[in-house]
Amino acid sequence: MRLGEANISRIVKETSSHYYTVEKHLRELEELGIVDERRLGRVRVFSLNYENPRVPVILELIKSLNSGD
Repeated sequence: MRLGEANISRIVKETSSHYYTVEKHLRELEELGIVDERRLGRVRVFSLNYENPRVPVILELIKSLNSGD
């Protein structure tokens, strides 16, 4: 399963978090190679970096936590 792209505003809305908190965490995830950033004009769009071997592990962990296993 591949997740799509999102800008910071969308992530803020869907997580009910603060803009600067989301921005900080995305920056850290980008430094780790877990997310990629691309620019569409002034808008920064983020997506998971599926080439990073940690991404499937993270997704499986999230899936497990959500299912209560």
